[in-house]
Amino acid sequence: MIPIKDNCVTLLKYDDLRKYRLFDNNVAFEKFILLLKNELHLIDINEELIKKNAKKLYDFRIANPNTSMAKRCSDFQLLEQKCKEYLLL
Repeated sequence: MIPIKDNCVTLLKYDDLRKYRLFDNNVAFEKFILLLKNELHLIDINEELIKKNAKKLYDFRIANPNTSMAKRCSDFQLLEQKCKEYLLL
């Protein structure tokens, strides 16, 4: 989870992927597209569960910062602070 404002998000179209990533051949490119489509599908059908679990982890990390699980997680509050600072630049 990384905090980001909507106006900082750029929609990436499949046809533009080659601008940002190299592929050995067209088969590799097509396989990558298929992987992305499968991931999007899984996100779509599990969106509420993903949000629920993300919120649960976020709350746990903040309430229990010294646990081994929290130490494996990003510092969400620091990321949120840095996001706000970035928007002020």
